[in-house]
Amino acid sequence: MKRYIIAILMSLSFGSLMAQVDYIAGKVVDESGELLPGATIHWKNTNTGTVAFDGTFELSLSEESDTLVVSFVGFNNFEEKVTEGTDLVISLSSNTQLQEFEVRDGRGDNYVSTLQTANIEFIGEGELRKAACCSLAESFETNGTVDVSYSDAVTGAKEVKMLGLSGAYTQLLAEKRPLAKGLGSSQLFDYYPGTWVKGIQLSKGIGTVENGFDNIAGQINFELAKPWEDDKVFLNTFINSYGRMEANLHLNYPMTDKWSMGALLHASGNRNQTDGNADLFLDTPQKTNLNGLYRIFYRGNYLKSQLNFHYINSQTLSGQVNMGLADPYLVDLDNERLDLFGKVGYVGFEDPEKSIGFIYNLTRHNLNESYGRLRPRTGQQDYAYGNFMFISKPGPNSKISTGFSATYSNLNSTLMDLDYDLNEQQAGVFFDFSTTFKDKFEPSDSETITYSTNDKGSFLEHAGLIAGLRVDQHNLYGLLISPRVSMKYNFNEKSVIRLNAGKGYKTPYIFSENVGLLATNASFYIDEDLDMEEAWNIGANFTNEINLKGRTFVINADAYYSIFQNKIVLDMEQAYNEVHFYNQLDETRSLYFLVMANLELNKNLRLRGAYKFNHYEVGFENGLRTPPLFAKNRGLITLEYTSNREIWDFNLSTQLVGKQRFASMNGVSEEINMDPFTGETPAFQLINIHINKKFTDKFEAYIGGENLTNFTQKNAIIDFENPFSNYFNASQIYAPTLGIRAYVGMRWIIK
Repeated sequence: MKRYIIAILMSLSFGSLMAQVDYIAGKVVDESGELLPGATIHWKNTNTGTVAFDGTFELSLSEESDTLVVSFVGFNNFEEKVTEGTDLVISLSSNTQLQEFEVRDGRGDNYVSTLQTANIEFIGEGELRKAACCSLAESFETNGTVDVSYSDAVTGAKEVKMLGLSGAYTQLLAEKRPLAKGLGSSQLFDYYPGTWVKGIQLSKGIGTVENGFDNIAGQINFELAKPWEDDKVFLNTFINSYGRMEANLHLNYPMTDKWSMGALLHASGNRNQTDGNADLFLDTPQKTNLNGLYRIFYRGNYLKSQLNFHYINSQTLSGQVNMGLADPYLVDLDNERLDLFGKVGYVGFEDPEKSIGFIYNLTRHNLNESYGRLRPRTGQQDYAYGNFMFISKPGPNSKISTGFSATYSNLNSTLMDLDYDLNEQQAGVFFDFSTTFKDKFEPSDSETITYSTNDKGSFLEHAGLIAGLRVDQHNLYGLLISPRVSMKYNFNEKSVIRLNAGKGYKTPYIFSENVGLLATNASFYIDEDLDMEEAWNIGANFTNEINLKGRTFVINADAYYSIFQNKIVLDMEQAYNEVHFYNQLDETRSLYFLVMANLELNKNLRLRGAYKFNHYEVGFENGLRTPPLFAKNRGLITLEYTSNREIWDFNLSTQLVGKQRFASMNGVSEEINMDPFTGETPAFQLINIHINKKFTDKFEAYIGGENLTNFTQKNAIIDFENPFSNYFNASQIYAPTLGIRAYVGMRWIIK
């Protein structure tokens, strides 16, 4: 019996071993917002605490307690559960008045920490509730770093971009577990409903070596709802004006103080019959999604583990559905995916700073698709991943992470008469060292923190370093070496500059990553053996938090330069009805700039803005040039209002998209009207609004509107009258095909 128990435990997973933030920080103020120097802070029923000498504090998280106690003479004590936040505002009320206190992060739920060595943007659960958030992809609609767009006019697939590069160059992680790319590459962001997600970390530029070589533009890691943190029962329902309906149900049960389990369930459907531009094609596809995740956790004193089963069934029908045509062009997509994954962690060493962890994942993905009767596609992929990691702390401010990982992927795919099979086997070792050189900033005798430039080592005291190296052996591409380094220097605790550089690789999945091209009748040509994609990424970041009369103003600036030693070029401009894939013929380069500003106008009102510029040139056969339908300029402006006690939430966002060039159309018949697809697209704006009302602690409702300016791409499909001709093309999409739309939803909770 004991053997079976051990076997079960070792098949579970470790949940929190590799959390990136292990402290809280903030300030203690009175009702008027004035700092309270000398306030004491400690974890309840422990000896772990600190003193806010100048009114600000930083305190390590405690494994013994999650209840924070803050006290100051003449004020009522603060006592409440606090599990995260690096810019908390704890307001104490005078003990002569019976007023409530609150914990508030002055930067909001979307911020870049000034204490992290890596350039990581945090998106909290509160930020995710400011949009309908029907999927992980839609969670970024109010975010200035990540861009979300549609890949074509018929499938409804969304493309996510970071640092101006396709989402294929960003590693997507679920609780530090890399998600299997391949057949599901274009849909990974739709496989995780927004209500399941409790927090997102955007790591810009080359990330750490712990999670593999598959990372060039950055990493997106998201945390899922855990049974002991989530509500016992949570129900979210949603419907919009085009008939899209969705329901998300969370069920959680703490079996004992160590065992807990939960189920996350999702069902959605869309049976609209909308054809606003009268081209006899649905403006948005009909979909049915069934999605379920079962989780079981064990949290002992020394062993931490979890086991997860995730099943997805997605069906999409689009094109000329129910249009009364004898031979309609139909897009029929059927995807089924099963994931078995988990973690195991052990922290029972004599040295409490040491721990080991194991992450694993098994995936089976099947698809059966057709894009018109001319283009059937089938595929099956089996995927296995394992990562064993050992963590130790050689010093109070340093950490070493080392281990090995292996991946197996067997993909068999057929597109018409073209077979595209890819069998990958990879094994590698990694070593990662990080240090902050100094535990925390210590105040001087005055209220401000000072630094002496004459003290030896004073520079290092305010610096941080992450240096890593991984070496992989790949059965198809040989030896892969990935060096990576990140550095920071804090001018003070609110101002930081960062540098980041490293090399990454990516396996090309040319059809899965370009599903929009399947909604054409072009012929596909693989001109040569395709090599692995590889690139260097170099970046810099400056973040500064400014206190303006008790209000927080944050400015964040990024600059990243990517140089591809090899990139798979998608060339649709050699001839109109041909798509060619080949290795780059000149170095592909991307220069990316981002400036974000976050201003707390008052404790209820916040204004955020972002501007992005990206100069991107690809090594095409006939020279360097910017790819078609690529916007060099983008922006975002959001205005947020949260009432006292968070009864009301308002979010108004405006996305700004610059001009883009259409692909050159060589060899098109003069009978085809190409005027709407020639030259450049117009610049446009998309405005969304979301309003949330909390009626009780157990019930809240929300309404909203999307694309309030009603801007659409009127002509989305080339030669739509003849969908089986050589000229039919639904991939030249640059804007929404749906106009203004409204939605309404509700959330019901049992704690």
